[in-house]
Amino acid sequence: MRSPGCYKIRMPINFVSAPTGHKAETIRLQNEPVDVTIKRKGLEGLQALPGIGESLARSIYQIVKSGRLGMLDRLRGEIEPEKVLASVPGIGPVMAERLHDELGIDSLEELEVAAHDGRLADLPGFGDKRIAGIRDSLATRLGRIRNTRKRICRLNLQ
Repeated sequence: MRSPGCYKIRMPINFVSAPTGHKAETIRLQNEPVDVTIKRKGLEGLQALPGIGESLARSIYQIVKSGRLGMLDRLRGEIEPEKVLASVPGIGPVMAERLHDELGIDSLEELEVAAHDGRLADLPGFGDKRIAGIRDSLATRLGRIRNTRKRICRLNLQ
């Protein structure tokens, strides 16, 4: 039995849809560099490649355009804490900076704890209504993440 924090994901058997068996090979075997394909045809050009769906095409597009993948940055924790905090409704860039500097909050989980333990109420600008909105937003966002982790673990136990 796996621990609650397990993340092993089984690869579906039908994953192989690119001509040589790997989606990376699809990109490597193209006659032109992927950035040229994006300039000429956009996302549709990527999606037209064998084995490249909408989600993977968007990820490739983001990497080519910015040199980064937002989802990977978040997973690695390389995104600035202020940007993560500012993604919560009711918290703008200035408030996010205050939370980080004055309370040392670096993650959504830490923000959720502060919203419940009274530390947010001690800061000017955080009234009952704003704190309630932050709690609701975080319960939804973090609950979805927790539920996804549970589903992944259940699949791995089967």
